[in-house]
Amino acid sequence: MSLNRAAMDHLENYPYTKLRSEANELRILTLLQGGVGDPVRVIISHESFEVENKSPWNDGLLSLEALRETLPKDWKVAETLDERYIFYLEEAVGPDRTSWSHPDKSVDPSSYHAQNQLQRCSVQYEALSYTWGPPEKTNTILVEGACKPIPENNSSGGLFKLQITHNLHEALLHLRRTDITRRLWIDAICINQDDIDERNEQVQRMDNIYKYASRVVVWIGPSTPESDVAMLTLQHLGEQVALTNQYSRFPLPGASEPTWYQPDTHLPFDDNVWDSIQQLLDRPWFSRLWIIQEVQLANIHSILQCGKVEIPWTEFRHAILSLLENNHRPLRILDGVNSVAKLCSDLSASDFSLALWRTMRSSCSDMRDHIYAVLGLLTDELSSRIRPQYLLPVSEVFKQACLEEIKFSGRLELFDLCHIVGRNIHAPSWVPDLTMEPMVFSCLSPQLATGFSSANFIYQEPSTLVVHGVKHSKISRVSEPFDENLTDIATAGKSAETWAMETYVGEGDWEDSGYSDQLLRAFFDNNTRGRFPEEPVHVPFQDWKDFIAQRRDDQGQDPSEETEVSHWTLERALDSLKCRCLIELGSGYIGLGPPGSQNGIHLHFNHPVS
Repeated sequence: MSLNRAAMDHLENYPYTKLRSEANELRILTLLQGGVGDPVRVIISHESFEVENKSPWNDGLLSLEALRETLPKDWKVAETLDERYIFYLEEAVGPDRTSWSHPDKSVDPSSYHAQNQLQRCSVQYEALSYTWGPPEKTNTILVEGACKPIPENNSSGGLFKLQITHNLHEALLHLRRTDITRRLWIDAICINQDDIDERNEQVQRMDNIYKYASRVVVWIGPSTPESDVAMLTLQHLGEQVALTNQYSRFPLPGASEPTWYQPDTHLPFDDNVWDSIQQLLDRPWFSRLWIIQEVQLANIHSILQCGKVEIPWTEFRHAILSLLENNHRPLRILDGVNSVAKLCSDLSASDFSLALWRTMRSSCSDMRDHIYAVLGLLTDELSSRIRPQYLLPVSEVFKQACLEEIKFSGRLELFDLCHIVGRNIHAPSWVPDLTMEPMVFSCLSPQLATGFSSANFIYQEPSTLVVHGVKHSKISRVSEPFDENLTDIATAGKSAETWAMETYVGEGDWEDSGYSDQLLRAFFDNNTRGRFPEEPVHVPFQDWKDFIAQRRDDQGQDPSEETEVSHWTLERALDSLKCRCLIELGSGYIGLGPPGSQNGIHLHFNHPVS
C-alpha cells in the first residue's frame, strides 16, 4: 500500500489500548518489509511476557573449579566476558597460547561448551537501544490495525498514523528488511508515553525486557565514510582479544594479531583511523543514560549498528577495553575511551552508590531516570523496593530511593555522592543531588575507618537521618579547592606544600619531616602499595615521592620512561584531587575534604552496629 503525504496526514492517530497487567502484557512492534522510498509500516500487538528459563549460561556445565581438576600441567582455564570458558598457557606466547577446546581431547566438549546460551521467554523479539534525539515528533509511520475494535466510521480500513522522532524513523528505515518482517521492542512506541501509570509499570520491567530479548540492537546513527572505518577497525581489534570476567587479557584463539592484547603494543593505526574512532565514540548514543542498563543486560548475540554496518557487541566491548589499557593510544581519544569503557565493564548486581556514580555524567530528559534507569543494575532484592513514580517531585524520588538503599544495606556509601555546595534540589543533605554536574571523583573517598560495619542510624519523618558517630576533631584550616581541570600534579603538589608550610612549626628541614610525608599521603588519598599490599595497581609510597620530585625537575613535562607511575595511576590520582580541598584538623592530621569544607566543622567516624 502506498500513500502520499497528504493522505497520511488525514489518517487517524493510532489509538493505544491498555495493557493487561494481570497477563503481564507488553507491546511488540512488527516492522513490515519495504523498499527505498516506501513509508514505514508496522503492526503493534499485545503479547503475554513470561520468562521460561532463568538458568545461567553455564547451567549443566562443569564449574571452573571442576574444570581445573581436569587440566594437564601448566594449563589454566578462565571464564570470559562472553560467557565461555577459555583454556590458556600462562607463560606461553603466540597464537597457540589459548584455546576454546580442552587440551585433553578425552574431555567431553559438552561438559564445558554451552550449546544454547539464550535465556528464553514466551515472546521472541529484538530490543532496540538508541537515542531519542530532539523530542519533536516530526515523522509519521503507518500502523496497520489496532488492539481494539476498529470504529465503523474509520474510512482508512484499519490504517492509522503514529508520530515518532526523526532519530527513531531513521533507525527503522535502516532496520527494515526488503523480504521479511522483524519483531522489535522499542520504548517510545511499545510504551504509551502519555499514560503515566503504564510508564511506571513498564519501566519496572525494562531490565527483563532487555535481558530476555533474543538480542539487543544498538543503533548509533547513519553511517559516514569515517564511521565505516572506525567500526571495521574496532571489530578487527576486538577479534584479536579475549577478556576474562576478571579483566585479564589474552590473544583470542586463532588471532591473526596475537600481540594486540598487550598494553605495550603499538597498534598500526594512522591518524585518520584514530580520528575516525574518536568521532564514533563522540556520537550522542554513548552519552545517554538508559543505554547503560540496556547493554549491560544484553546477551552475547547483541550487535552495534551504524548505518548498514553491524559488528558484534562483544567485539566492540573487547576493543574498547583493550584501548583503555593500551599505553600508546593517542591522548585525544582518552576521554572518549574512558567514557565508553563504563558501558563495557560489568556493572550487573552493582551496589547503588557505584551504579549512581558510574551513570551521573550520562544524559536524560527526565531527572527521575537517574534512579529508574539503574534499577536493572541492582540486585532484585533492592530494585524491588524502588517503584517508579513519575508524578513525584524529583527530590522526593531521590530521597525515597536513597532511604530504601540505606535501610536495605544498613550502610552509608551514598554519602560519597552528597555534595555540600551547588545543590539544585530541595532535599536533605544526606540525599545526593543527581541533577548536578558531577565531580570528577567521589566527594568523600571511602577510607573505611570503621571497616564494612553497618551504620547506626534512625530515620525520623519527614526528612531527618540521625547517625550515631564518634567525634574526632574540628577542622582548623581549609585550602582552596583544586581546579576541576587539573592536569599538572607537580604544580598542584607545590601549591599544597605552600599551603601546609604556612603553619609548619616542626623542627628541622621541611623535606625531612614526617609532616611532609603526611601531606603527600593525603595528597594521593593514601592509595599506596604499603596500604594495599595485595593490589599491584597501587604504587609504593617512595615511588610517588620520586615521581613528584622528577616532575618538578622536568618542570611539569612528561617524566622519563624510568618512572614507576603509569599514566592510568597518574590520571586516577589527578581525579581524586579535582574539586577537593586539603583540610587540617586541630589534632594535627591532614587529609582531603569535599568542596564546602569549613573551619569549625567536626569530623565524625561512623559508630558501627555491634
